[in-house]
Amino acid sequence: ALPDPLVVAQLLVYTADGKEYREGANANERVHQQTESHRTAITRTFKPGGVYFLKVEANSPAYEVELRLRDLAPYTDPRKAVQQAIYDHMGQVDAWIINRPRGAAVDRRIRDTGNLMGTHCMSCHTQSGVWGPTVAFQHGYRPENIVNYRHLVNTMYESLRPTNTLAEAANNTSLAPLDLGDGPAGTRAAGWNASTAEDFLAPRRLHAMQQIRAANHVLQSADPSGINAAGPGSNVGPAVVYRFAGKILAEAYKKTRNEKYLLALEEKAEKLLSTTPRYADDLANRILFTTDIFIPRDENLAARLKAQALADLRRLRQLQRPDGMWQFDPGSSPDGFTWHAKPDEADVDPAPTALALTALSAMGFTDADPQVKKGVAALLRAQDPYGRWNNHALTGMVTTAYAIHALARLYPAAPPAPANFAPTPNESLADTVARVRAMAQLGLSPDDARHLPAVLPAAAHPHPQVRYWAHIALGALHDERGVSAQLAGLSDPVKMVREAARWGLRQTLLDDKGWDHLFAALPTMDDLGREALAGALIMRADATMTRSNAGFPRLTAAIAKLMNQDPSPAVRAWATRAAWNWWIWNPPVREALNAAFIDSLERPEPSSLTETAKRYQTEALFIVNGHRSNGSKEHQYPELESLFSAITKRIDHPLLSRRIVEIAGTYYNQAGGDGGPGQMGYITAGSAEMVGKAVYAYWNATSDNTKTRLALESAANATYDPLQKKLLEF
Repeated sequence: ALPDPLVVAQLLVYTADGKEYREGANANERVHQQTESHRTAITRTFKPGGVYFLKVEANSPAYEVELRLRDLAPYTDPRKAVQQAIYDHMGQVDAWIINRPRGAAVDRRIRDTGNLMGTHCMSCHTQSGVWGPTVAFQHGYRPENIVNYRHLVNTMYESLRPTNTLAEAANNTSLAPLDLGDGPAGTRAAGWNASTAEDFLAPRRLHAMQQIRAANHVLQSADPSGINAAGPGSNVGPAVVYRFAGKILAEAYKKTRNEKYLLALEEKAEKLLSTTPRYADDLANRILFTTDIFIPRDENLAARLKAQALADLRRLRQLQRPDGMWQFDPGSSPDGFTWHAKPDEADVDPAPTALALTALSAMGFTDADPQVKKGVAALLRAQDPYGRWNNHALTGMVTTAYAIHALARLYPAAPPAPANFAPTPNESLADTVARVRAMAQLGLSPDDARHLPAVLPAAAHPHPQVRYWAHIALGALHDERGVSAQLAGLSDPVKMVREAARWGLRQTLLDDKGWDHLFAALPTMDDLGREALAGALIMRADATMTRSNAGFPRLTAAIAKLMNQDPSPAVRAWATRAAWNWWIWNPPVREALNAAFIDSLERPEPSSLTETAKRYQTEALFIVNGHRSNGSKEHQYPELESLFSAITKRIDHPLLSRRIVEIAGTYYNQAGGDGGPGQMGYITAGSAEMVGKAVYAYWNATSDNTKTRLALESAANATYDPLQKKLLEF
């Protein structure tokens, strides 16, 4: 459990003879489009009498290793199956996301590439890390590994990047063009995710318009043919598209009462009624659209949906196999009334089984129904030893989420008992740490704010372990009353406490609280405090449509000063990273930050580490319209063109020109395949001229072989005529 996913971590298990031990490993513990295999969640099967060693690596002074010994599935108790599935599912999906696929395991975290089409997208199947457990939380279950849930929720909102051309929308895509690509599917998955999450957990202020933005994207994009779920086996069929889109539109209508969302919802209902089921999943998804999502304004349409749901229910019942499972096959019928699935063991899967059970539950049936009881028993038998469900999909993440839904709805858990966090007389240090750590698990209920008075004294405790957990708790509660303690924590003498305070303050700022305190405290902060503050400002959040209290003029002035004038090299590096993230998510800050980046390019930088960090961060900004492998001709960020134009006018500045050459050569050896980092592309007007002039002058001024090599690498794909002629003559 790491307080901030900005670090590398890995867990490995060895036997007494020094060999790595992998028996019982989760099938998703593998390299997936990554150059390194760092895992923050693993499973292993331990044997009686065995001796095992756990190796833990983390580029952080503070992390918590949580070791749980569990009986292996399958279980006979459905609640135990759900609890273990939630624990394993969130841990594995979070590990997958922290490792951020598509070749960027290191680049995304340390160099933080700016490839918006790939490393910033949250894949459709990993979105299930939120919506799967969330439905169980609505039915009384609670996470044991809440840090994973928090990170996944943040990543879910971050994946919805505000669009440039589509009005007041957001897009989750791994492909060009920027506002569409594969976003019609990806954004429906992300919007369904946010809509489901907000049924349980209110969004923080700067996340509050992401669900509406997703709804606006649905209005302005065509429905895709399906939702990708990492290969066949989950989210199959057309009906899930309308179910996801319907949920997004229904929630947007409830929030705004704008008729356009209700009209679009009714349009999806009509399309759903005319859909020919290709999978058994389609039948269940159509039922769930009717029972859980549809708003029955049109009585005729509501009656037709209800009649179809009854017909789909009858068909689903007839498709159940003798062993209790369902197949993907939607069945065939000689008369439209009796249905039979073609017997095929290879077609059996937990996904259609879980969906069918969820549909039966939505129609009012419990495990008193023989078919439900048989289906539950079959689903329990199909669970992997460590808690996952899968058969056909590549990861089983969506399949597991479906199974969690089915069982949690049928077997709700008792709500957690009220907690008492008052210190006991003569409390030991170990008990204090445990008590404050327990408070760090808060934040899932609005009522948790009442515990803030118990948290605040712990933030000033003499022991750093207590202060660490107190700052995690303050972030979880994100209450204005805790901001002063959070700001003080940024300057804590112990790094692990500062990292916790950095994470915690970011959570509070995401709720649009604490800005006035922050700007008032900034002038008197020490170097460590300003460094942690710059890290806290690395946020991918919509402060524009949410009308944030941050105040863009004072925010951009502060970021510009931190990145260019601060005496601490660490502050300058972190602030540059914060700058380009704010640039992408918030159009009003772009011109001011363009000026800050030009200033940065022209200023001497005494720290080589900061110089390197700034190169990567500036390259991240330069490729927001796509790098050499995924340029987006449409939906571009227009302010990038104006930045390149301003730089070209100053290209004779020696420091600026040299840095443009170095930025252009960054990632020369990486093609940026499948959404990973890559060298600059020249899809933005003026970019080739800017780089071409800089490289041409740099090359002409040197006879050094190393510098000549840099010029050659930086010249790649820059179509500036004098430079191209020089390349041909070389």
